Amino acid sequence: MTPVGLVDEVPAEIAPLVRALNDLLTRLDKAVQAQRIFIADAAHELRTPLTALKLQIQVARREHQGVGTGELFQKLEERTNRAIHLVQQLLSLAREDADAGTGKREADLFRIATQVVSELSVLAEQKEIDLGLECAGMEAASSPVHVAGDETSLRSMLTNLVDNAIRYTPKGGRVDVRLIVARETAGLEVVDTGPGIPHAELDRVRDRFYRAKNTSGAGSGLGLAIAAKVAMKYRAELSIRNRDDETGLRVAIGGLQLLKGVTLP
Repeated sequence: MTPVGLVDEVPAEIAPLVRALNDLLTRLDKAVQAQRIFIADAAHELRTPLTALKLQIQVARREHQGVGTGELFQKLEERTNRAIHLVQQLLSLAREDADAGTGKREADLFRIATQVVSELSVLAEQKEIDLGLECAGMEAASSPVHVAGDETSLRSMLTNLVDNAIRYTPKGGRVDVRLIVARETAGLEVVDTGPGIPHAELDRVRDRFYRAKNTSGAGSGLGLAIAAKVAMKYRAELSIRNRDDETGLRVAIGGLQLLKGVTLP
C-alpha cells in the first residue's frame, strides 16, 4: 500500500497515471485500516456480553436442573462457547494485522511449546488423545531456544495449530508437537491422526473463515489464517500437507531465526 515515490522526474504523459495510482493506494490503505479497526472494536465489544451470557447460562443450569432443560442449556452453552472462541480468534487476528513489524524482540520457543502443550493437555485428555512434545536437534531438553519474534504472536500461532489438531482428531487419536532446531533456524511441527484435508483444499484453508468440507465441530476457520499471518510476519515458511500414509495432517512452521541459548549436539 506504499505510494509510488516521485524522487526522479517522470515524463509528463505518465505523471497523471502515477498520481492516480498513489491516490488509489492511499484510499485502499485507509479502507483496509478501517476494516481492521472495525473488526478489532467489534470483537472487543462482543467479548464482555458473551462472557456474561455464559455465566448466566451456568447459573440457570444450576437453578433449573430438570430433565427437559438440561440438554437445552447444554446446547446454549456450546453455542456461546463457540461465539466466545470466534471473538478471541478475531482479536488475535486483529492484533497480528496491526503488528506488522518484527522489531528486535526474542522469544524462547522451547518454553512456548512446553506451556502450550501443558495448557491444552486437559482438552486432549477429555477426548482421550495422546498429546506430546518432541525435541529434535537439541542436546538438552531444557535448553532455551531463543528465536526472533514476539512471544505472544508465536504462542497464539502454536496454540491455534495444536487446538485445531485436537479438535479434528477423533477420540483415541494422537497429536505430536515437534520442536526442530538447526544451526541457524528453528521450527515447529504439529502432526495429528485426524481426517486430514482434501488435496484440492490445502491451499484454501489459509483463507480466513474457510473450513474444509470434511470437517465438523465448533471451528471458526481462523486458526490457520492466524498461523499464516504470524509466519509471514517473521518470514517463516508455513507448510500444510497430509501425512504420507494419509492418516492425518502435518502442519510445519520452518525458518524462524535462531538467536542464542540452545546447545546443539
